[in-house]
Amino acid sequence: DHGIPTDRALDVGCAVGRASFELARGYREVLGVDLSRAFIAAADTLRRDGELRYFRKDEGGLGATLNAMIDPAIDRGRVHFRQADACSLPAELADFDAVLLANLLCRLPSPKSLLGRLGGERGLVKVGGLVALFSPYSWLEQFTPREAWLGGFEADGEPVKSADALKAFMRAEGFVLRREEEVPLVIREHARKFQFIVTHGMLWQREA
Repeated sequence: DHGIPTDRALDVGCAVGRASFELARGYREVLGVDLSRAFIAAADTLRRDGELRYFRKDEGGLGATLNAMIDPAIDRGRVHFRQADACSLPAELADFDAVLLANLLCRLPSPKSLLGRLGGERGLVKVGGLVALFSPYSWLEQFTPREAWLGGFEADGEPVKSADALKAFMRAEGFVLRREEEVPLVIREHARKFQFIVTHGMLWQREA
């Protein structure tokens, strides 16, 4: 709806590929990248076979074996996966019409290393392209050194909010905010335990 070509899309931190397959409903070619070899192997199985059996934990060692299936309406041939580090993506990855960063930033050792690759010459996003950015800003030192946090701390006695810092960074990189919303999601751990998360969603368009 922004008049953007729907040729190539990149899903950074794709895990087992659900969002990558959904992007293939609208994009001709989708690349999903993740640091985890196990995730990429599972995503490749789903691409090849269209389904993957997995164990759903219910209680302790109890659970059920289920089948994850890709919607037959999705052309799996449009999707490819490769293992890559989000903080040092291969230089040949550039000029995508859309890039998805979903719940990834606050799990990276250097979030700005990834954000800095979005724009500029040979940037991940072509001029006019879109970036969909989602994060709950769950900064933890086990994932991200405190000095690399975008926000969630005080500076000169004033609180620094991640959303404000991220907006300032993206605007300085030549992006314009097109949409912003709160996105609730639930992660099931077992039959009686769920995580409820409200991630901050922003849609950016590269103008320069």
